[in-house]
Amino acid sequence: MASLNILVIGAGVAGTALPLLLQSTSSSSLTTNITVIERSPSLRTAGQQIDVQGQGVAVMRRTGLLQKLRSYCVTESGMQFVNSAGKAVATFGVTPAQEGEKKKEGKRELGGMTQEYEIMRGDLVRLLYEESIERNRRRTVEETQGEGKGNGKGSLKYEFGKTVTSLHQTSKDGVDILFSDNSTGHFDLVVAADGQASRTRELAFGKAMSDAAFVPFGLYAAFYSIPSLPVGSDDMAKAYNAPGRKVIMTRTGGRPVTQVYLLDALDTTALQKIHGESTAVRKEKWAAAFQGAGWESEALIEGMKGCEDFYVAEGGIVRNKRLHTGRVVLLGESGYGGTFTGSGTELALSGAWVLAGELARHGSDVGAALQRYEEIMRTPVKELHATPSMVKMALRMFLPYYAFEVWLLRTFVWAIHWSGIALLIARLMPDGKEGWKLPEYKELGFEE
Repeated sequence: MASLNILVIGAGVAGTALPLLLQSTSSSSLTTNITVIERSPSLRTAGQQIDVQGQGVAVMRRTGLLQKLRSYCVTESGMQFVNSAGKAVATFGVTPAQEGEKKKEGKRELGGMTQEYEIMRGDLVRLLYEESIERNRRRTVEETQGEGKGNGKGSLKYEFGKTVTSLHQTSKDGVDILFSDNSTGHFDLVVAADGQASRTRELAFGKAMSDAAFVPFGLYAAFYSIPSLPVGSDDMAKAYNAPGRKVIMTRTGGRPVTQVYLLDALDTTALQKIHGESTAVRKEKWAAAFQGAGWESEALIEGMKGCEDFYVAEGGIVRNKRLHTGRVVLLGESGYGGTFTGSGTELALSGAWVLAGELARHGSDVGAALQRYEEIMRTPVKELHATPSMVKMALRMFLPYYAFEVWLLRTFVWAIHWSGIALLIARLMPDGKEGWKLPEYKELGFEE
């Protein structure tokens, strides 16, 4: 029986999904001893609202977690586009998954920004983390209640406040790691699940290749939460376009706080320069950029001053030429992530499924498992990732510069809403092509 010591770097969506999937492997040829490290001192349960679509839904259903996922979902009923007076220009409801669980897994529907499975990022991470811990506990009980020795299924542990200082691939079958606490370890496989700006990717592939993997869109976004305001007191998300290529969004999801999104596609050079500055400096710059933007900008900027979860992200897409080198593999945002693409969560869950499945299938032949993982993931990444040129064109349309362009955009959105064109297009679209679907892995022990 093959025994793999696996290090997972990053306890986000991908980094907690992979251990969960490997806990249930039915393969008699593979034992996994998994260590997950996270730089934060505890599980990061903050973050904004995300959605689970397509094959992400398939993963949650196959692991038996779809109903739990649903119980965590926010109660957002749709999105309104508003003008400077706060009057709704157009309203788009929830985009439902298709009828029937299996049917909806394969196709992404045309519709509004609100999806059927909307969840706070922290809640999804917590769900995956707690479930991985529970399944490891049950597995341990089953082992100890066996014939005195257990069945050798392995172990799982999470370590917080810890990072990787250096890594060295000793040969084709191992990686030596130096951690931030000066401890060391040798692992058969290192999984980089540490996000879009992955430090592990740089250590394994080199700085030049790592930097080249990120393709910017020419957009920055600030995210934060404030006590619920009257503008966000209902369960309807709101979006407001301001001249100067700016957008303000608010979402509550039935919670006592208002999530605020500030999108800026004009002042990108200035925002890039303050990337390494203190939170106070960055707040000051963002407040100045949106001063006088209209609608509820003044109240939202005032709320920004006292928020504790303010963070900024650069819009872009991660496009790696390779997903593994030796025994280091990229998973989720470190390998094929993207800000504002709408596919990050789906790809993270799908990638974890494929990587776990190939490891379970190939046993001790880790190299073959990583090669197949890379080959298989090329298709969904290509399908779900929009090209940078397409995104930039969309940004130019939906973040206009001049006031009259904002008026034209609102007129266009109003016409789409009131004419029912979007619904008509959705109904006329052919159902024949459902796109990429999860491979089957009986070795994982999940029933179809």
